[in-house]
Amino acid sequence: MSDLTSSQWREIEKASVYVPINHPAVGRYIALGTLKNILRKSRRTTTQNALLWSLYTDIIENGGEAMRGFTKDDLHEFFLIDYFGAETLDLFGRKRLKPLRRSSRLTKLEFSDFVEHIVRFMAERGVVLELPGEQAA
Repeated sequence: MSDLTSSQWREIEKASVYVPINHPAVGRYIALGTLKNILRKSRRTTTQNALLWSLYTDIIENGGEAMRGFTKDDLHEFFLIDYFGAETLDLFGRKRLKPLRRSSRLTKLEFSDFVEHIVRFMAERGVVLELPGEQAA
């Protein structure tokens, strides 16, 4: 089984060139640079997403009094705004911050950087988050 998603396969198929059957090298071909670009843009995985939401649970449980009353959704909005910035929306005189980017559109690498930011941010405030594969010292 392949690690590629169906959307990645569709992108590869769209970008590839078919060589006709009467040609000695029959098949679909794609430029290496194009293939690398498609793979680099692959979206974050469900495993990465599950990790993020489990980190939010750990933050609420280990954050002490500062986290009282906050939900995982509150934390998610906070970290999106902290990492990507925000725009201020005004509706009927009430202002609200809206993150400039959402995590669902991030690539695997961008998502990893986002999670790393959260772990570092919390560590600077005394809340140590353990990631899978890390051993507590």
